[in-house]
Amino acid sequence: MATADQMIRLLLIIGLIFSCIDINAQIRYDSLDNSVKRMATKNRTSDTNYIRYYDEIAVHIYSTINISNFELGDQSTGYNIKYSPALSPSIGIGVSKYGLTLNLANDFGIVSQSNEKFGETQRLVAIGSLIYKKVALKLYLNWNKGFYISNQESYQSNWNENIYPQ
Repeated sequence: MATADQMIRLLLIIGLIFSCIDINAQIRYDSLDNSVKRMATKNRTSDTNYIRYYDEIAVHIYSTINISNFELGDQSTGYNIKYSPALSPSIGIGVSKYGLTLNLANDFGIVSQSNEKFGETQRLVAIGSLIYKKVALKLYLNWNKGFYISNQESYQSNWNENIYPQ
């Protein structure tokens, strides 16, 4: 059975291999394709030293680790409860064309913290970005299900550290 360190190394190697691969595909929808191309290249002056591929689709595979903690506090007692998801890398696929990028990643639980100790976390990450002339816009959506209380020791003195409350 592989240890967590071996699994992390394997994921890093696979991620490095996939990050070196460039996959291009081209789909022709004349009316939509031409209108988006006109919008992306309208009134652009370009440096002739650079080659631009606005009319090609770029597909990429990526990995991300999201840490989404939140904290609830009780002012009368002064206690704060901090909720955290179990850490696990999300692996996803992205598509780019004409300065528009859409990425979607899911948590497959390949390498994660112990489910017995921290509980099971399900995760979905969606990222969209648009780069147009002097404007850049990024939209980030992160959905998590399954949090554990990460600061249990701060308000419960007889707490067993083997299992976190979920």
